[in-house]
Amino acid sequence: MAETLPYFSYALSGPLGGTVTSAGGAPIHLSGLANVVVGAAAPVSGGDGLTTILLGGGFNTISLGGAFNTVVLGDGTNVVDVGAATGAVAFAPHTLQASFGGALVATLASDQWTGFAQSGLPGAIRHPGGWSIGSYNQGAGDIGVFNGVGASATSGTGDIGAFSGDGNGGAGNGNGNIGAFNGDFNGAGSIPGSGENNGNRNVGLLNGDANGNLVVDPASGNGNGDANAGVANGNRNGNGIGPTETPSTGVWRTITGGFDTVVVGNGWNTVEARAGASTVVAGDGVNVITVGGALDTVVTGAGASAVHGVGLTDSVVALGPGTNVIVLDAGSGDDTIVLPALGDDVISGFSIAGGDRLDIGFVMSGTGWTGDPATLDQWLGVEFGGGATVLAFTADGRDVPIAELIGVDLSFPALMPALVIDGARVVPEPGAALLFALGLAALAWRQGSAMLDAARPAPGRRTRPI
Repeated sequence: MAETLPYFSYALSGPLGGTVTSAGGAPIHLSGLANVVVGAAAPVSGGDGLTTILLGGGFNTISLGGAFNTVVLGDGTNVVDVGAATGAVAFAPHTLQASFGGALVATLASDQWTGFAQSGLPGAIRHPGGWSIGSYNQGAGDIGVFNGVGASATSGTGDIGAFSGDGNGGAGNGNGNIGAFNGDFNGAGSIPGSGENNGNRNVGLLNGDANGNLVVDPASGNGNGDANAGVANGNRNGNGIGPTETPSTGVWRTITGGFDTVVVGNGWNTVEARAGASTVVAGDGVNVITVGGALDTVVTGAGASAVHGVGLTDSVVALGPGTNVIVLDAGSGDDTIVLPALGDDVISGFSIAGGDRLDIGFVMSGTGWTGDPATLDQWLGVEFGGGATVLAFTADGRDVPIAELIGVDLSFPALMPALVIDGARVVPEPGAALLFALGLAALAWRQGSAMLDAARPAPGRRTRPI
């Protein structure tokens, strides 16, 4: 098939917000779509969706409306509610279309895309070059949903949010963006040395897209659409000439959700993301997180975390070392709890009949277990009775609880079908992942702040859930 220019179009309907720099402390109220807030810690509320917030450490309280929101906050006390509004994503061969009510329609199409599939566990997949956290990501080090899809090995990496770094060819395109629809379709079909280093380090919405494609002149179409803050900056520069991909009309799957991304640092964090298809990454400390709907991913650091799943389905919860509490409400199912190598997860609402799983990949890593189910009882044991089941690591004479299932009595053979190992392959170890993710967030915050400054005028065991 001959190379074609990727198809990228969008329509925003309704009043647009703006870019706000927070000096810290003073409340900020947003109105309209596509607001961008950067700077020091502050209370932020409002907005109609597609909001990007990048604030430093301290005391942040964030309450947003709409969908497709991205929130990145530093260490301290963070209280975040990204609302319950939903958008939709439709798949077809060669085509992805995202919409949010009458406010947004964005269509991306490329002849390099043959379709979309979720590999491994719902909620998290791994790119050959590294890890990612969230749904339908293919780039390395991405956090959120639909990032780095169909990108080259050095493109579509380190993006936080939704639909960023997708469909990039060449080298060094679509990396380190925060927000939604940033750094897409750069460098496709260009000769080596051209169509490179486009669409990087943007903060906001629809920045750094469709640059440096089909370039046949040496050292051309490079360095476009970088380091923008706001909405619709640095797009469609330095492209060659060629036919444009025609979007497919044969949609074969639609998913709905909030498509919100929240990354918060160490400290005391409270996060609500109930709309589905959301990604929450929280650092060490005390984390209280509520998620709902399908295709959510929750990853936390060490400490004490409590996760409440409201009708949670096809989702992944991977909590760090410590004593954690997970409550799955009625209506939840097909969820995977990734057990930390050190810790004790107390889980209510777990149902084998409902398709729930316990991933023991990190627990078994380095034990010498060959993967033979018949020998697993040499490392793990179960005690049950009185409406509780305790899974423990029992090798070498130890008896260390790693999971407690409240409300079920399961023998080891009965529990075996729910024990999976795939998580060790597809979900990053929470501690290591968070170090990278939060370091990336801090770096991006510094870069975003510097960019705007330049533009500014003059191990205990718990036996019941808490």
